[in-house]
Amino acid sequence: MREKILTIPRKTVDELIGDSRTQLLPMTEEKFVQAVRGQIAYRYRDEVENDLTTKQLIAYVVVRSEGCIFGMRRLKKQTEARLHDRLSIGVGGHINTEDLAGDELEVIRHGLLRELHEEVWIEDHLPMRLLGFINDNSTEVGQVHTGICYLVDVPHKACSVRETDKMEGVWMSPTELRQDYDRLETWSQIALDALDSERK
Repeated sequence: MREKILTIPRKTVDELIGDSRTQLLPMTEEKFVQAVRGQIAYRYRDEVENDLTTKQLIAYVVVRSEGCIFGMRRLKKQTEARLHDRLSIGVGGHINTEDLAGDELEVIRHGLLRELHEEVWIEDHLPMRLLGFINDNSTEVGQVHTGICYLVDVPHKACSVRETDKMEGVWMSPTELRQDYDRLETWSQIALDALDSERK
């Protein structure tokens, strides 16, 4: 069965964010809804995979606990071949028609939670905070995807990978992540930079 995923015109995203790969665009949920209202739509994934006029909206969740951040290394069995062996601090994926529920924000939240619980073992009903939009047109993947980045704090490092054949999970301090900065996916670099800015 063909999958329909949530998309937004690339022009809309570029007007909001520009081509910056060095910063996350901070955004509250209220401002997010105002920005995307009437702009998002479900389209067939195979039709937009290489459509440079369209951005696929990706739920991207950073999990934090006790001063450390949960990192995941994508193994070779992971679907997105362009990201193999890269280190990510973002958990998530596409928002699809399973997530149809209410207004734009409810759809995003539902998709975010579904993706989060599909990828990792984590408690329910944890508080989430929207960090902002991630956009990076400098990479092949980034040209057709935009991240909606949230932060989730969990107690006692209670988060682990579900699909251990596809992902390897590890808790890392910000200092350790900085040491591995060049191995981070671009979006993870942007999210880490945003968190570092908050601590200053």
